[in-house]
Amino acid sequence: MDNSMIAGFSLIAGLALDLAALVAAARFLLQAAEVDGYNPIAQYVIQVTNPVLAPFRIILPSQGRVDMASLVAVWLLQIGQVALFHEPALGVFLLGALVKSLVLFANLFFFALIAIVVLSFVAPVSSHPGAVILRQVTEPLLAPVRRLIQPVGGIDFSVLVVLFALMIVRGNLLPWLGALVGL
Repeated sequence: MDNSMIAGFSLIAGLALDLAALVAAARFLLQAAEVDGYNPIAQYVIQVTNPVLAPFRIILPSQGRVDMASLVAVWLLQIGQVALFHEPALGVFLLGALVKSLVLFANLFFFALIAIVVLSFVAPVSSHPGAVILRQVTEPLLAPVRRLIQPVGGIDFSVLVVLFALMIVRGNLLPWLGALVGL
């Protein structure tokens, strides 16, 4: 086969692995944040991931709010992603997948917080299932900061503090870890 065709197949396979890891990470966050199971978006994510994660749950049961099966699935999908685009040693596969998993979760939280900020201007009291999930998933990050920094004049600065912290992690720490493991 032609090199451009192989590159195209690799790109499509990489996208499929990224999307699968995204859905598995969403499943992990839904359980970790104890999102309402009657939410239609949460029900959809559970239905989509359940056939794949059910066998994992036999070996890796949940530990309280931590869904080990989803977490391991994210990591395994990231191993596939690293294996697809890099040719490192086994240790680099494992650590590289861990770094890519951290990047995925940091990006999920970052964009969820951006969506929360936009929603606070557009529809501050929306009861849309997507808005409810975003608030429930980001609350574990925001609550500790909110206890330290009280809202001033009705403006919640905890979102800005967490966004800046995530920007530092995404822009400095995670690329450094990636370079350290050879990604």
